[in-house]
Amino acid sequence: MRLDFCLSSFAGMADLPGAPRAARLYADLHAAGFAGVQAHSMAGVREAGLAGTGFAMVAAAAAIDGIARAHRDEGFECTTLVCGNGLEDDTEAARFAAAILEAGTRHGYRLLLETHRASMTQDIRRTLDLIARFPELRFTGDFSHWYVGHELALGDFAARLDALQPLIERTGIVEGRIGSCNQAQLALEGADDPRHFVAHHRAFWTRCFAAMIAAGREPVFMPQLLPAVIHADGVDWPIGYAATARGADGRWHETSDRWEQSLLLCRIAQDCERAARAQLETTTTARNPA
Repeated sequence: MRLDFCLSSFAGMADLPGAPRAARLYADLHAAGFAGVQAHSMAGVREAGLAGTGFAMVAAAAAIDGIARAHRDEGFECTTLVCGNGLEDDTEAARFAAAILEAGTRHGYRLLLETHRASMTQDIRRTLDLIARFPELRFTGDFSHWYVGHELALGDFAARLDALQPLIERTGIVEGRIGSCNQAQLALEGADDPRHFVAHHRAFWTRCFAAMIAAGREPVFMPQLLPAVIHADGVDWPIGYAATARGADGRWHETSDRWEQSLLLCRIAQDCERAARAQLETTTTARNPA
């Protein structure tokens, strides 16, 4: 299994005990066991012995071709796209899907569509319908968005997971965050955290890894734990991913160590990868008894 680190998680993380230092970020990530990063630039990535995957939020389908060309030329191995804002009709969603496939073919470059709230993939049914229409689509699977948006803990979870199999079989990267039906990002008590939503995310991750292994691909896992506020383009965006509490100084502070939590998610993902391999071995043995 390859572990990548999503650099958007590093926002506000540098001051945490044990976290990578900004001045030696890539070296520290490599030393911690990460083999790649999701970044906006390849500068310094190869020199640190890391693979690089790109990321882009896309408002218009027409922009996808330029992104694919630029990221390929810069040396990224693939790019994850968050497309649209969730208000697209079926025709607009199909336009995005077609643009992804056309750009990928034209430039010989892998583009992955992320399952993400407030985007064209925020709805499971629409995403599955897109797969039926465009089966060549490939995905970065962030289960936390759907888990919150569809309240997947309610009802028959196993049946809902079965329904996601077309998406699971097309997932190239698992982006790791664990949430509940009402919070997209929660701090965990440990790798053996017994809460039901942890087990549900484990089940999704395990199925994705099993599909990757069965297809002869190395599983890739990328923890992404975002801060409470993102600073971008001179604006403070209160995204509210990390939980906060008011401290004795009167200011709001994050209540968890996102670096330690990121490493914890990686340990859980490695558990899931082992479980996936064991399941595949059991299935193979059952089909081909000695």
